[in-house]
Amino acid sequence: MIKILIALNIIPVFCVMNKCGNQKDCFYSFDTIVCFDIKSNPKDCFHGQSFIFFKLKKYTILTKKSLSQLLDNLLSLNQIDTLIFSNIYRFEKNFLFSPKIKPDSKLRMTFVDSSLALYNSKKALPDFCSTNSNNFISIEEISFIQRIKYTKISPTLFENIELNTLKFNQFVNTFYLKNFINFFNEKVNSKIKNLILMENENLALDSNIFHRDLFYFTEAIELNGNIKSIQRNLFENMTNLKSITLTYYYKFNLFYHGIEWIKSINKDLDIEQNRINQSRLVKIQIFTFSDSRNDPKLKLFPDEDFCLYSDFPFNQMTMLNIQNRLKSNESCTLNYITLNNAKLEIFLKDPSASYHNNCLPKEEQISKCNFDKMRKNCDFKKTYKSNYHFQNLSDFLIFGDFIFMFVLNSLLCFIGVIKSLSMIVIFKNNQTKNSKFYFIKKYSTISLVYYVINLTSLINQCPFDIGLFCSKIRNSILAQYFYIIFTSYITFVLQVCLNIVFVGYNYFRYVSIDKSKNRFKITNFNFFFGVCLVLGLFLAIPKLFYYEINYYEFNSDYPKSLEGSNLIDPFSINSLIEYSHILIVSLNFISERILIVHQEYMLMHTFTFVDGLPNHHIQKTFQHTT
Repeated sequence: MIKILIALNIIPVFCVMNKCGNQKDCFYSFDTIVCFDIKSNPKDCFHGQSFIFFKLKKYTILTKKSLSQLLDNLLSLNQIDTLIFSNIYRFEKNFLFSPKIKPDSKLRMTFVDSSLALYNSKKALPDFCSTNSNNFISIEEISFIQRIKYTKISPTLFENIELNTLKFNQFVNTFYLKNFINFFNEKVNSKIKNLILMENENLALDSNIFHRDLFYFTEAIELNGNIKSIQRNLFENMTNLKSITLTYYYKFNLFYHGIEWIKSINKDLDIEQNRINQSRLVKIQIFTFSDSRNDPKLKLFPDEDFCLYSDFPFNQMTMLNIQNRLKSNESCTLNYITLNNAKLEIFLKDPSASYHNNCLPKEEQISKCNFDKMRKNCDFKKTYKSNYHFQNLSDFLIFGDFIFMFVLNSLLCFIGVIKSLSMIVIFKNNQTKNSKFYFIKKYSTISLVYYVINLTSLINQCPFDIGLFCSKIRNSILAQYFYIIFTSYITFVLQVCLNIVFVGYNYFRYVSIDKSKNRFKITNFNFFFGVCLVLGLFLAIPKLFYYEINYYEFNSDYPKSLEGSNLIDPFSINSLIEYSHILIVSLNFISERILIVHQEYMLMHTFTFVDGLPNHHIQKTFQHTT
């Protein structure tokens, strides 16, 4: 029966797999071509897809030669502009400098489950000498987005590259994990227009991360996530910088640490002294999410923070813009910022500046704000209370999850294995075949299998991308089938069997105490356990169809839940499973309560012992497993 159910789960997978490639080591499905070797030639795989995912079977070094060969194979596929790589653990210097990349190409390269480190065949620190070549290779975007191991690396990795967007995800600087890039202090010749740092955790942005030579031509910087602080002179002399975008939620703590890093921007300019350069206008943009704009309690710039912005360097051609601004959420601090932005735009007479009149504070709102008086109060306020941003709670939850899942859970499962083995050895005697101790032996055997599966289920675990543990093989086909068949399906079957065995044990003891001839008695134990197994296999069938193998969606779970699929209603399936489980657990609990009440009644009247053992000692032998 299990083989049939496995086959039913595999059939849909082979229906969507269409093998192709020079060695049939690729397949195409929907909008993605998936290859398992970087040397694959997926020319004949193209059927309108726009992505190629190289899900490499082993850790690979990405060299200039391998990338050139790959691009040569893809020259005929002009429609494909995105290459995704996994399991890259080394990069060769100048690996991107390939003549196969066309000047007008919109090539995008994304890396997941990889290590950002340079390949060094001589096992020594390479001699990184910057070239003076003006021949730039044009690439649209390079992204390092999920589960990337960052190292200290030379900026010459991006030598002679004209890159529109460079994206790094998940720089982490917490007590349990430190994973962020560090660049050597070396010269580099490159042009990177946009820099995006996403999903940061407690990051202190300094010149080791933001290499000034590498990002000298950068025009736009987007900082998403918790940026703890920014080096005060980090953006000094960055004359090509146009905008810096921050998330409103995390800007509080960043600004409370000081805005000296903003004051260092355009430090050589001063409108009041007529040192002006219109092309160097810089906008500090605060981005608010659409749902946050509907919160009337949201104060982006409360009046108690006025002193923080009273010396904002507007005179250095630096603006502070609020995207998706909420009109009803006004304050004197916000009015002060809005007025200074408007004065700066009028002074510069910038025709490209769009400033709507409905965003300007009304006269009655301005009249309520005494800016001169508020400035005088700033002489007495030098410190700011840091806004609580749940960073400590987030760190605690991630670290606590690791302790619970990988330490306590493994320890308890190991103890359960030892206890189950000891119970099996104790009740191995054939004399217990037709007694209630036979239930204990079977219960211990099922529990042993349950604990072993729980121990091995760690191969599928990756609860947090920035956590302390993430299985390296969880995305393999075998690991995903293991999760579907054993961790999901068989585990539920065992839970059902354990609960039914416990119900049977309680009923057997009840009949033994009652001594009534009219009671139905369990005599064929093997038949009883067979019924338990068949019932568990039947009730758990929906578990097999709740997941499917994930071949190419790197930003989804492995295996992928069918939640949201049009083929099945996962909520109905999940509800069916949960209701059946709750029913069996409830029956277990009710039977145990009935047995205890009946035992107390019998002991009060007859002081009966069963099989020479006190009933409360026997009851302590069992522990309910769910």
